[in-house]
Amino acid sequence: MRKVINHLLQKAIVVVLLALMSSFTFALATLGPEYSSDQVAIFSPYRPQEGEQTKPAPAPRRWLGLIGEYGPDNGILYILEKDGRLCALFKGSDIEILDEASNNTFKFSRQGVHAAQLLVFSRDDRGRAKTLRIGEVAYPRRNIEPEGGGTAQLHITPVRPVPELLKEALAAQQPNETGDFLKSDLVELTRLDPTIKLDIRYATTNNFLSSVFYSEPRAFMQRPAAESVVRANRKLHQQGYGLLIHDAYRPVRHQSLLGCDPAGQKDLRCRSRAGFSSQSRLCGRSDPL
Repeated sequence: MRKVINHLLQKAIVVVLLALMSSFTFALATLGPEYSSDQVAIFSPYRPQEGEQTKPAPAPRRWLGLIGEYGPDNGILYILEKDGRLCALFKGSDIEILDEASNNTFKFSRQGVHAAQLLVFSRDDRGRAKTLRIGEVAYPRRNIEPEGGGTAQLHITPVRPVPELLKEALAAQQPNETGDFLKSDLVELTRLDPTIKLDIRYATTNNFLSSVFYSEPRAFMQRPAAESVVRANRKLHQQGYGLLIHDAYRPVRHQSLLGCDPAGQKDLRCRSRAGFSSQSRLCGRSDPL
């Protein structure tokens, strides 16, 4: 009797496996010939793998006021922390490690273009570096963030009220463009990879205009661009990092409001007649690590 039961169980397992294989084949056929089993894996929700690194330790507090961008547009110097070391990165060059000599003085390591040279920071009363010097050359800090630094939100006061501008933008006609463009294929990032985090500031008042522009905090991109973001996020998981998305596809009418240089504050619609940006072409995004 036991042999009969075991035989029946084995046959049942085989039937279930065949049914599952048949369902998978039907799913591929439903997707169409342009999809392979390898491609199906791209669209499945991502699950962190065993062995991935944990989130790296934060930079030492004494360095937080030093990290940032310095110098002119054509010669930007980035100060960053990597693997527990303060580093310098000149635009277009390799990262150079800095050895800490004192609170404000660092020496370039013996390898690299600036080997053994000193790099000296000047800080304000709050401990935030204002300039750095390498020899006789001074590199002022670039104003790319609010004075408070960190995650503080930059705010500006527009010349005209935002509700008035938004009403005009929503009534405007979409600009025409000619060319060989890809067919629109918008996909939602978090459906491709639920581990991608969202902080869609334009769906809140926590943005540079302190106004709500989007009805929902969601992120969409053209499929090829979205798949690239997913692959990048999976690579970052291996190092203990991930992506936080602030903005993705942006409707053209909103882009006409948000696409201007905040420092100019001329009209906040200065690019509305220039056509699309990369974000209204479905392929741009805003994201930090």
